Amino acid sequence: MDANRLRFYMLADAQDWATESSVSAGEVCLYDAKRRTLRLGSLGETRTFDEALDLAVLEPRLARVPGAVDAFGTWAWWDDVAGQVRAAGGGAGTTLRFEPAQVGLSGAVTDLSPGAGGVLYLAVAQRVVALHLRKVWSAVVFPAEGIAAHRIAADPRGGAYVLSGPPSFAPNAPPAVLGRVDGQPLPDILSIPSGAGLFRPTEENPDPPRTRMLETLAWPGEVPVALACDTEGRLAVLSWVMDPALAGVPADAAYARLRFYTGRFSTPVALPGVLRPFSLAILPDGRAVVLSLLDDGKVEAVAYALPAGASEAIPQGDYFPLPGHDGGPFLQGAQPPHHAVTPGLADMAPVPLQALSLPRCAERGRAANPPNRPFDSGDGRTVWHRLYVEALLPPRTGVRVWLAATDAPLAPPSASPHWHEHRLGLIPEAPVHPDVRMGAGYRCRRRCRSNWGCCPRRRPRARVACSPSSSSAPTRRCVRSPDGTCGCGWSCSATAAGRPKWERCARMHRASPTWTTTCRPSIARSSSARTRTPPAGRLPRTSWSVSSASSRVC
Repeated sequence: MDANRLRFYMLADAQDWATESSVSAGEVCLYDAKRRTLRLGSLGETRTFDEALDLAVLEPRLARVPGAVDAFGTWAWWDDVAGQVRAAGGGAGTTLRFEPAQVGLSGAVTDLSPGAGGVLYLAVAQRVVALHLRKVWSAVVFPAEGIAAHRIAADPRGGAYVLSGPPSFAPNAPPAVLGRVDGQPLPDILSIPSGAGLFRPTEENPDPPRTRMLETLAWPGEVPVALACDTEGRLAVLSWVMDPALAGVPADAAYARLRFYTGRFSTPVALPGVLRPFSLAILPDGRAVVLSLLDDGKVEAVAYALPAGASEAIPQGDYFPLPGHDGGPFLQGAQPPHHAVTPGLADMAPVPLQALSLPRCAERGRAANPPNRPFDSGDGRTVWHRLYVEALLPPRTGVRVWLAATDAPLAPPSASPHWHEHRLGLIPEAPVHPDVRMGAGYRCRRRCRSNWGCCPRRRPRARVACSPSSSSAPTRRCVRSPDGTCGCGWSCSATAAGRPKWERCARMHRASPTWTTTCRPSIARSSSARTRTPPAGRLPRTSWSVSSASSRVC
């Protein structure tokens, strides 16, 4: 906050934060876009399974045809015996929805994926078929364009991604191909006039069915096995590392990988703990969940957080039970992901995937405003005056805030004396230094109020850290400035019982030689402080780091 012009600068949006996560260091900080807050992420131990690695056992799992479920709770599946796609859930019994002979194809369906506008995409005999569920137009077969369709992931914005297959694990097998289908035929009820004297367009349909090849998945040492789309249309491709040497990873870290496609593929993201997952889904909150087959025939669901730009996913501390699971892949379609149960989709409705949350959060987390987004007032006479932090901090949780001002639009090094620390809560592993500003505030909201004194420069920056406390009793501090003035407006005096008593302060604390006086009232849950003046510079910068139980900082 600029004291002279009372301008406010806020760090609350996704682009304002560059979060840092490290599984090995136990640090996970995530941005919650819905609440516009930072929070500690769920972090479970890297789980080890007695995972089935025999391809003779795994290939039948990969070959199973996923079902499909829509937003209304109805579902469809491929009946291999009857050679039909049937649906249920809208009433008693089942209904025939599709037969390959309707479009002149003969062969099995290998995937179903419901898309936007009531369209069901099917992979039939290595071709893609689109079926309108409300029968606005007849089923249509998309051009092949050299893609042997095996798996489909519908894009919620329209169209669908196609993965060729089935996957081959032979050493010299040709690489898989990723493609996309778009468009749809004209409605059947639309009459198109014709005649010699009429002027008509060359192509009547402005959005005809079409297929295009996107990428050849020539990833050394890897084989793509599954794909899924999130709610924003971002595609994720799951692959197995079959040759660690070619893939460039150690043999003991040849975990399954994810790549994301948004016009081009991202760098691979390893999934620690799993080697051969056979099904992939994206949860509504953006986490990935995979199914892995164990040696005893059971199936385990494992979820991972996917920090932006990370090379390794973060295993979550949530447990996903699979009651009655039939051993098959996730159904495609509605969120959250569903799975089939025994005896099958013809007799039982699919079950949504639900997590039993384990009380495991990362102990620490870090975030900073990006280097290219400092506060810049545009005026060298700016005086950066106060800092407010709104957060929900549970007991035994603390926040450390570092502020710095420089004369250039670059953040100073971490060890630079330009950084000045401020604290909220208790951080036992970091003893309090006399120069560190401590604060107190209100029970429901923590506010860190910082007085930067005279910092006549243009741009501020900051960093923050949060840590657990060894004591469950939070503290409230009466903060005094160097001239003895009470900064927070409250004073503490001992009662006859030795308990602290809070009183409104209307006098000067000239006799106090210290900056702060510490008390432990039972009502205090938050912190507020005046800060010391950072050195002259043009750029104050902010950085936050949170640890202990789940917390939110904005």
